[in-house]
Amino acid sequence: MKKIPFIGLAALILLFSAASYAMQPVANTPTQNPYKTMTSVVENTFPKLQKLNSEGKLNENSARDIIINNVMPYIDYRYAAYMVIGRDLPKTTRAQREKFVKAFYTYLVNTYSQALGKYDHQKIEIARPRPFKNKQIMVVPAKILQPDGPAIHLQFKFRHLQDNKGWLAFDMIAEGVSLLSTNQSEVGGLINQKGIDAVTQMLENRQLKSDASKTMDQAQSKAANHG
Repeated sequence: MKKIPFIGLAALILLFSAASYAMQPVANTPTQNPYKTMTSVVENTFPKLQKLNSEGKLNENSARDIIINNVMPYIDYRYAAYMVIGRDLPKTTRAQREKFVKAFYTYLVNTYSQALGKYDHQKIEIARPRPFKNKQIMVVPAKILQPDGPAIHLQFKFRHLQDNKGWLAFDMIAEGVSLLSTNQSEVGGLINQKGIDAVTQMLENRQLKSDASKTMDQAQSKAANHG
């Protein structure tokens, strides 16, 4: 199967960015074992993207559908959205929050599409399971093993839901750079300046675009410097 060079992935990212905004979020599927879920996501997501590309069938609908169906059910997008709103959350109405969550969900689809789209046929290794009973927050470490360079270290943060419903992921950290923290700084900062309605409109109008691709490039550079 033909590899996708890193520089060629920029074209794929444009497909994700062109997706229609404020799409209807998928229902969450809490997991009882984040380690097994992460392994399943890796095995079900990246080969499909590679296969579609090698067959010339990768387009904005097929790529977006893979991310939505194989990744987003395990992402706690509502919690992430509320974390981004931050201290302004008590100032918002339910209607404002719902509209923002919907727009932010689409933003996250692009974010994770870009970040995970950096996969280029490398081997992705999920850490061996460790006990997580009675924990509220847990981290699943992973590595992107590159044949021509040092490994890129990733961490997927999960939180345990109330009433023992299971776990959902809410952040991905690449070489120490948190996507959630980046969104809190950039999107949350704009909410504080302009208000939630204005920022929701910006998301819907594609005036705010995820820079996860840049984050992963930085992570690759850090890994190279530490290698």
